[in-house]
Amino acid sequence: MRKEEFVRIFRDTIVEWSKLHERELLDYEAYRWKSKTYEESVRARKELEEAIKSSRKKNGGGIDLATADRIYRWGFGRPFAMRDEKAVLEATREAFRFLEEGDCYQACNRLMRIKGIGIAGATKILGLSNQEKFCIFDSRVGHALSDLTQDGEKIIRCPPGRSIKGDHVVKKHQWALDYQKLVWTLEIVHDHLKEKAPNCRIADIEMALFTKGKG
Repeated sequence: MRKEEFVRIFRDTIVEWSKLHERELLDYEAYRWKSKTYEESVRARKELEEAIKSSRKKNGGGIDLATADRIYRWGFGRPFAMRDEKAVLEATREAFRFLEEGDCYQACNRLMRIKGIGIAGATKILGLSNQEKFCIFDSRVGHALSDLTQDGEKIIRCPPGRSIKGDHVVKKHQWALDYQKLVWTLEIVHDHLKEKAPNCRIADIEMALFTKGKG
């Protein structure tokens, strides 16, 4: 589905949903990561964003293994699944090239082709690279969107998590399709909220959803 078609079909539903949950969506300062304060949590994300930008500048658009490890240790408490430096650089260069072209699906799908990388891991790398425009997609964000439906169907499915059952997909790449829809959805939400929160970023909405979606 192309972005124009998605917006045409779902915009009104997403705006109405945003109105219903406006207080929660604006309460992104309730976000906490691993029992840190909001300020500490946001600072850690900002430091990772800067590390990604610095590594990409040095490495022809990709990130090195040390930077991938930093993101994974922050997100999962473990190193990045792929341990081949050259392969990490190649995969992330390709992914970020797709992201710069506005193709979140292909960007996400490229990273998920790496053994051991799921939707939450792939989108931590993509989402933290530019928090103005992109976001992380995990089970809590998906769970927060469970009541965003049209004709009885979820617009965005929920990835399974440790404490959240989530939805089932047959093929792994289908989560990348949902990530593309998530980014488009949050752009619509962002547009709705901009008068009340002019400094709000796509990542701020994601952080509000993460808080809302606690299992």
